[in-house]
Amino acid sequence: MKKSPSESFQQLTGAVSLSAAARRTGIPRRQVRQLVQQGRLPFVQVRGQICVPAKAVRELSRAPRFR
Repeated sequence: MKKSPSESFQQLTGAVSLSAAARRTGIPRRQVRQLVQQGRLPFVQVRGQICVPAKAVRELSRAPRFR
């Protein structure tokens, strides 16, 4: 069975796109981007794409202010 590209990407980099982070946390993509810009959410750049480490996404989804 083939994996989706986003699953493979996460396994290789340990990070997810802003859109995937938004889906997993249930907050708007725009707000995820603002958190990155404000320095409140770590990011890595992979081939020009801003990505959020999977660990940070898990922590963000557990944060009470974003539930």
